[in-house]
Amino acid sequence: MPSFSRRPPFLISFAVPALIIATEELFFERSLLLTAILALFENMGKNQGFGSNFALNGLTEPALYIGLALSAAMVYGCIYF
Repeated sequence: MPSFSRRPPFLISFAVPALIIATEELFFERSLLLTAILALFENMGKNQGFGSNFALNGLTEPALYIGLALSAAMVYGCIYF
């Protein structure tokens, strides 16, 4: 089956967030997605007072499993197309 895209998929993976950010900036004059991405990188590596078992405590969060399911669906879609 030929690929859906002739362009490299890596470049296309950046196009969707870039379009969302541009649309938010155009219509809402601020970007929640860009703010969330920047906050993620600013807080990366900080303990934030959650203790040493923070990684294990995250395994009980439903958001982890929802994110894994969505990631699996997106990977499947990438492979399919």
